[in-house]
Amino acid sequence: MGFFTSISRRLLAGFLLLSILTAGLGLHSISALTELGSLTQKMYDHPFTVSNAVRHFKTDIIEVDRLLQKVLLNETLDKHHVSKTIQKIRLFEVALQENLSTIDKQFLGGREQVQVVRVSFDYWLESVEKIKLQIKNGHLLAARETYQKELTAIQAEFFPKVDALLDYAMNKAVTFLENSKVTVTEAVNQTLWLLVVILMLGAFAGWVISNSIRRPINGLVSAFNELILGANDVTINDTDRIDEIGDIARALQALKESTDKLIVKASNIAQGDYSTQVEMRSNKDELGLALKAMSNSLQEGAKKNSDYAWVMDGQNQLNETVRGELTPLDLSKLIITFVCQYVDAQVGSLYLLEEDTLILKGSYAFVNRKGDVGRFKLGEGLVGQCGLEKTTISITDVPEEYSLIVSATGNARPRNILLTPLSYDGKLIGVMELGRLGVFSEEEKAFINLLSENVAIAFNSAQARQKVDTLLAESQAQSEELLLQKEELTVTNEQILEKSKELEQQAIALEASNVEALRKAKEIEEASKYKSEFMSNMSHELRTPLNSLLILAKSLVDNDEGNLSKEDVESAKIIHDSGKNLLELINQILDLSKVESGHMQAAEDHIEMRDFIDSMNARFKHMAKDKNIDFNIELAPDAPAQFIADWTKLNQVVTNLVSNALKFTASGGVLLKIFTTPAKHTEQGFDRMISFSVQDSGIGIAEDKFETVFEAFKQADGSTTRNYGGTGLGLSIARNFAQLMGGGITLKSRLGEGSVFTLHIPEVRSNEVSETALSAPAIGKVNALVLAQTAPPFTDDRAVLDQQSPLILIIEDDTNFAHILYEACHQVDCQALVAADGETGVSLANEYEVTAIILDYMLPGLDGKDVLGLLKSNTQTSHIPVHVMSAMDSLGDMTLLGAEAQFEKPISAHEIKAVLQGIKQDLNSEDIPVLIVEDNLASRKAMEKLLRHESVVLSFADSVSAALKALRASAYDVMILDLGLPDYSGFELLELIEKEPTIMLPKVIVYSGKDLSTEDQIRLSPYTQDIIIKSSKSSERLLDEVHLFINQLKTTSHSPKKVTAAKLPDIDTNIELKGKTILVVDDDMRNTFALSKVLRKSGLKVILSPGGADALAKLASQQSVDLVLMDIMMPDMDGFEATRRIRAQSQYQSIPILALTANAMKGDREKCLEAGMNDYLSKPIDTDKLFTMIKMWLSAH
Repeated sequence: MGFFTSISRRLLAGFLLLSILTAGLGLHSISALTELGSLTQKMYDHPFTVSNAVRHFKTDIIEVDRLLQKVLLNETLDKHHVSKTIQKIRLFEVALQENLSTIDKQFLGGREQVQVVRVSFDYWLESVEKIKLQIKNGHLLAARETYQKELTAIQAEFFPKVDALLDYAMNKAVTFLENSKVTVTEAVNQTLWLLVVILMLGAFAGWVISNSIRRPINGLVSAFNELILGANDVTINDTDRIDEIGDIARALQALKESTDKLIVKASNIAQGDYSTQVEMRSNKDELGLALKAMSNSLQEGAKKNSDYAWVMDGQNQLNETVRGELTPLDLSKLIITFVCQYVDAQVGSLYLLEEDTLILKGSYAFVNRKGDVGRFKLGEGLVGQCGLEKTTISITDVPEEYSLIVSATGNARPRNILLTPLSYDGKLIGVMELGRLGVFSEEEKAFINLLSENVAIAFNSAQARQKVDTLLAESQAQSEELLLQKEELTVTNEQILEKSKELEQQAIALEASNVEALRKAKEIEEASKYKSEFMSNMSHELRTPLNSLLILAKSLVDNDEGNLSKEDVESAKIIHDSGKNLLELINQILDLSKVESGHMQAAEDHIEMRDFIDSMNARFKHMAKDKNIDFNIELAPDAPAQFIADWTKLNQVVTNLVSNALKFTASGGVLLKIFTTPAKHTEQGFDRMISFSVQDSGIGIAEDKFETVFEAFKQADGSTTRNYGGTGLGLSIARNFAQLMGGGITLKSRLGEGSVFTLHIPEVRSNEVSETALSAPAIGKVNALVLAQTAPPFTDDRAVLDQQSPLILIIEDDTNFAHILYEACHQVDCQALVAADGETGVSLANEYEVTAIILDYMLPGLDGKDVLGLLKSNTQTSHIPVHVMSAMDSLGDMTLLGAEAQFEKPISAHEIKAVLQGIKQDLNSEDIPVLIVEDNLASRKAMEKLLRHESVVLSFADSVSAALKALRASAYDVMILDLGLPDYSGFELLELIEKEPTIMLPKVIVYSGKDLSTEDQIRLSPYTQDIIIKSSKSSERLLDEVHLFINQLKTTSHSPKKVTAAKLPDIDTNIELKGKTILVVDDDMRNTFALSKVLRKSGLKVILSPGGADALAKLASQQSVDLVLMDIMMPDMDGFEATRRIRAQSQYQSIPILALTANAMKGDREKCLEAGMNDYLSKPIDTDKLFTMIKMWLSAH
């Protein structure tokens, strides 16, 4: 019972002991710190304070000395400066007095040392005051002397005394520091010993106290753990202690006893004794409350399980009762009997629904006291109401009128009635009614409701079975009938099987037929391929000798040497005409073959209506005149001045229609009408059609022959006695060409009244409006073409001509200017003929051997353009150089039409003389060497005859080897090349020349009888664009090409062909084009060939590309491309996309790209610029504008 009985007292005693020991340690530490602080204060008060004051004292003296020196060294005394300096010295003197006072107070050494310093300071101060007074009075020399003799000596004696004070203070600081170190060491050692003693005493006291608490608590914890594990035989110790541990032990003992009581109660409940009462230990007894709730819950669960077992047993018994194939009536009796017995109902009845009436089908102990028949309409009585609402009805205190419960011992009225509907899947089956003396419990009502669905299912199954039995009986009757029908069908099936076998045999035959058809189709395809190859080879084999025949025959017809008789010339003419007809037939057959094989496509050419009409008039006017019939062209006002179509095919179709009209018209005339009509079908986007109607007054065509005339090798009159010849291919080819151009040909005719053939093609207008509008008067002027000579305006040289002097033809309607030209010709020793109109000029050019022609553009009747066209289309005059003169500013480039040069009026006499001298110089120029590479001897002879009048020297080679040998030996300006050679092809010859650096490639003119594919044309494009396929007009084209090149060589040494180019601002027109590389991207190879030909003449290197993807590949493979000409409309990749991809590459972001397009719609230029193009040119291309733009962008780039 002493001081240490409770845990709190023991802990308090230990805490007090530790507090006392800690307080002793703290007091000792405070004492040591106090002593250390005293030493530190002493160190600060004397050594630090004195040393700082001595240093400041000495520094201030030095600063005063510096200020005095500064004043004394200045030769001129500035009062303001002196006053300011003396003021500073006074401030330093005050600071010196303060520092000396601090030293006097804090110095711990002998007072005599400080006194000595003070006396010296007074002397120094007197000397300084003396110097200040001298300076103030202006005695600068005296002040300097005082400073040097007096002040300097005082300072020399004064400074060692001041240094002695500083040394004493520093020594004193060292002494104080050593003492503080000793004091700190002693304090640390004492503190450590006291700390060790305190820790040992505290540890011992803690062990004693904790041991007295730990052992009994461990025993209680062990008992707790055993109780947690469920042990019931646990012994609780230390219950007799009077401290806190004893209190815990006694509480644990009470918990164990209470738990033992609960275990007994739980065991009873677990054994099924739910009546066991659980006593609550307090209102906080959560475990007692939970155990009591568990007991009640188990009791309710047991009751529910009992009720559920009763319900399930009832369901099972009912299922056993209704098992089997029972009728609804039997089922009703069994079900109502079972239900009444199971729920202890004394009376019951069961009604089934038939249509809208509930009929009594089964009952139990039921007596029909009122004599009714047991039928209720829905909604009638309680039974009908139950069936109508499909809800359970329960009635208590039943009235006396209800049925009685009858037995042998007596009668009783049921006190409660329950009506339950029987429904399945929402459908009412019936109603069950039960009567009972007692009350129906909720469990019984639930059981009856649960049974009602099973009962309804049973009745539904029984009714379904009953229906199935009925249907089965009916089906058995029907099956007997079907059996009879089956026998009949068997016979029919046998017949069908026989037919199926026949069809199967037919299918096998059809499959074999299909295989044969596929084989034949393949053979046809191969035959078509062989046909194409055959036609290609035959075109060369036929055209080459036939072309030679034509050239030689023409040479015989011309009879230049005059050694042939009229009969020989006539024979040669017949040979020439027959050869031309044969060649035309060959070309027609080849064209028809190309169309049929799908190898021919329509081009998109920009056509001037004026040019088209001119060509028709030039071609057919003289033919009509020879037959004494009229030929006229009528143009409708709404006809377009320009349009887009395939020039070659359009020309060929219309030529064929007009030729036929002239051939079959003996009197009257032929009228070509050009007009527009609305398109009948607009699927291809064309709203209007251009119609070319050829109307004649000839023999006409019977209506039943309309289709025949368009068939190949067929004519309306196919008899052996027909009056008109021909192959019958013309109209067939014409119709195919019309279809290729997106149109067609219609025919209207009556036998003996003439015919009207009309070509319809889509109207696609050209974007470039012609500078000279096509008008009716202009057409009338062309229609009035009659090549008759009129008298010259004055006497020219036609009467006095000689063969030695050059002959110049002057076509000029201005008499004065014509006379000037005439006189100028005489000045340069040339003769001259003068014509005042175009018709006369053309006639004179055909009559005389003219050396050159000077042509005015503005002429009465035929204008200069018409005259130039007639001259260049005639083989007799096509070689004559024509120089055009005009006062028009917008004439255009006449050199593209074949002019040698063009000049703008007014023109000076000097310029006229220069032109005439140039013509004369051309006549005197050297002959041009030409190499003809041709293996066919007849063809070589024909070309030799053809070129005999030109200024050329001809050499021949019959193979690639011979050609290479000739080129190595001599230089040639022109090489005329046939592609079909015996050892190698012409392609290989060009490639070999390119690889051999010693051979300079001349101008190449391909002259071949073989049609070239697009690939062949691309392969030839780096070497030449002059490709001539041997035909009826090929000799004329060859002559034109050679003559054009000769003229180009002759004119390089003097005046340019065109002198009208104007300089554009900010454009370097002198930029060197030679050697620049241009990439031309266009899918129309004819356009690229023509364009590259013009570009190469200017020294440009040209790379051709047929599409956008190919252009990207060529850019990637080329080292350097300076400019790109890009077409917009291309099939694989359009120009916009190609430009974007080029610009996406860093190395081509600045390369100039110029758009070439047939469109000129609003906004196209903006689209081009947005895509990355630099500029825009519309087709047809103006070459002047093209070269100006190329120079501009090359100079800018």
